[in-house]
Amino acid sequence: MKKLFFGVFLSLVVNLFLFSQETGGNPSPGDERDELDQSRVCVFLHTNLSETDQDFFRSVITDALMVDLRAAGYSVVPRREYLSHQQSRGYSDQDMLAGPAAVEVAGAAGAGVAFTGFYRVEGEEIVFNIKGYHVPTGRLTYADQRSGEAGLDVYRRLNTTSDDLIPKLAQQVEPLPEESVLVEKEQVETETVYQERVVELGTAVDIVLYSPDEGADVLLAGEKPAGTIQNGRLEITGKAGTRLYLEIRKEGFHNRTVDYQVKEDRREIHLPPLMPVTKSAGVFTYSQNQVLGIGFGIRNYFVPDWHFFQYGGYFYMDYPFLIPSALPILHTDFSADAGTYLWLGPNSPVRLAYTMGLGAVLTYMPGTEFVDGLPVFLDLYWNFATVWIEWNMRHLTLMLGTSGKFAFELFDMGLLGTRHMGGEMPLIFIGVTWKW
Repeated sequence: MKKLFFGVFLSLVVNLFLFSQETGGNPSPGDERDELDQSRVCVFLHTNLSETDQDFFRSVITDALMVDLRAAGYSVVPRREYLSHQQSRGYSDQDMLAGPAAVEVAGAAGAGVAFTGFYRVEGEEIVFNIKGYHVPTGRLTYADQRSGEAGLDVYRRLNTTSDDLIPKLAQQVEPLPEESVLVEKEQVETETVYQERVVELGTAVDIVLYSPDEGADVLLAGEKPAGTIQNGRLEITGKAGTRLYLEIRKEGFHNRTVDYQVKEDRREIHLPPLMPVTKSAGVFTYSQNQVLGIGFGIRNYFVPDWHFFQYGGYFYMDYPFLIPSALPILHTDFSADAGTYLWLGPNSPVRLAYTMGLGAVLTYMPGTEFVDGLPVFLDLYWNFATVWIEWNMRHLTLMLGTSGKFAFELFDMGLLGTRHMGGEMPLIFIGVTWKW
């Protein structure tokens, strides 16, 4: 909450600064311009590709870059001025991700430089992408993508981007020789957005993506389809020295994002397998204080891979081996619990879980009589905390955990009385879960 208040305050300060700059002498929307001004910049950073509404960062990212550009001596075209050109051409904010659209609108507004990009919030992280274009030639001159915590860390990363961008801006937006202009414009018009991004920047690298998830769709930066995994592979193009941000999607599986550094000597990338969406699971456990026994249960998820109900039993016996004439004492431990995973998501190889519920232990003790002359006893208990850590695989998990159980006596039917069931020792268990 403290981060949010600070962010809102800083955004207000930025907007006041921008307003004072916009009313301090910039040309009005109706001014005629005979040629494009290389010190005049259009900023189209309004596209939110998040799965949820996260519009707070829209103004933060745009305003921070505009302030840095103005501090460096560039004139930033106000949104209200270029919006009429954008709307008259029927372009949405997402359409402005395409270089040709950004170049066209910026040129109509009399700007010589155009910046476009997007941001995407994923849980506690944010990814933002910025591209710069030289409007007279349509040439892509700058591209950067950064990720980090969706909080105050955004300002630090934006400052780093500006420190890198502005010194290069004056060098890279110089007009090209006339004979090169037509070639560059033709290339931008005929190439796709993805090809334009990587080919214009430098050395193109052909990359083969390998994946066990046949039929999975691969998206570049969560924005544009790069292709589908067929026969375990997909060929794409990247640019040496840049980062490749991919999102893999397949129905019935959790989406997965990966981030790779593209290198000329690394032309093969093995994508991690997608994790199936889990709705049910079978659980098998073995406890250190119930040595001669085994437990099993069923887990049903009401929120796949996160929140669940679990019910089952543990069957074990006590046998006094040192007494020749003794008979085994048999126990059946029934339980019903509600549980949840904590913090780490279904794509994480290690996860932490917690359950709480109620249980009952039926004890059969030959040679005694309790209920209607039968040697049966009943102890009820409260499972106030069962916590485990697990190694998470596609269909299998391995668990190590501990339980906190408190027995309470009801109608003098039990053997345990009212006490903690583990005594002075914690109840340790191991387990295996099979998911489907």
